[in-house]
Amino acid sequence: MKSKKKLIIIIFLLIVVFLLIGLFIFIYNHKKEEKKESLDKTVPTITVIEEQIIIDGDTEFDPLKNVEVKFGKSGGKTTCDKDRLEVGENIITCTAVGNNKLEAKATYKVNMSKTLQKSAIFFGDSIVYGFLSNGYSWANYIGDNYDLKTSINAGISDYRVSTYDNPNKWLVSEVKSHYDDSENYDFVILQGGVNDVLYNTPIGNISDSKDINSFDPRTFCGGLESYLFYVTTKWPNSRIGYIITYYTPNYTERGKKWSYNDYKVYYDKTIEILNKWNIKYINLASDDFNNILRVEERTYLPDYLHLNRAGYEVVSPYIYEFMQTLDKYQ
Repeated sequence: MKSKKKLIIIIFLLIVVFLLIGLFIFIYNHKKEEKKESLDKTVPTITVIEEQIIIDGDTEFDPLKNVEVKFGKSGGKTTCDKDRLEVGENIITCTAVGNNKLEAKATYKVNMSKTLQKSAIFFGDSIVYGFLSNGYSWANYIGDNYDLKTSINAGISDYRVSTYDNPNKWLVSEVKSHYDDSENYDFVILQGGVNDVLYNTPIGNISDSKDINSFDPRTFCGGLESYLFYVTTKWPNSRIGYIITYYTPNYTERGKKWSYNDYKVYYDKTIEILNKWNIKYINLASDDFNNILRVEERTYLPDYLHLNRAGYEVVSPYIYEFMQTLDKYQ
């Protein structure tokens, strides 16, 4: 019995000894590693390859690929602070942290543009065409001054959203005439409705579906829904937007003043229909744009309705910024 007790004590002591030896080895190795790391006083170097990068909105961008990093013997890790970029200018900060706890940082800029080397077409009436500026409008200004590959002005004077008083001047006809274009446009920007207001087009009703057979193009609502149907059917993967036309209080047509109360009816239906079709819009009839365009003066609107070249130059940057907010329709 005593020998059994003695054996248990010996085994216990051996276990304690082994544990103490293991602990000693662990502490020794840890201190040795710490000493090794402390000897590595190398500060990481992080070098930016390109100080400024421009990418399009569809590009997958890895911020780590624009930096070169060197660590000391202890190694380390590099991280950048932005995985998701925003449209416009992004400041990227990358940090290299060595296992010796020393670190270095570097920054660079990434400009993301949805329009970079993309194609756009602008449909609409005389305001899109550029009636008082020899066929120069926001379509031309944006094409000349920004980063698009192509920008087509497909506006036609006196064209309407509806077929009410003249089926030969229907915006849908102009849309269809571009169905066979070699370019599959990345941006399709629409406008229209001024002539429908001026020619007293019946307002009609908004359909409870998106079936082309449920629209009456002889009315404003049916014509606008048809317009959107043919655009979204042809270019479902494009970024589609709508420009709501400004109202000018001093314009007269055929001796009759353009009534705001009449305009408001069409304006309200336009917004309701655009919301139904999930089409984003820029509202040039807002108070902000009333001030920007000076709608009660002739500064930018010599005939109180059509913009001159200076007017297009003032409003075009806002339309370009609006284009940057658009997502693909589907």
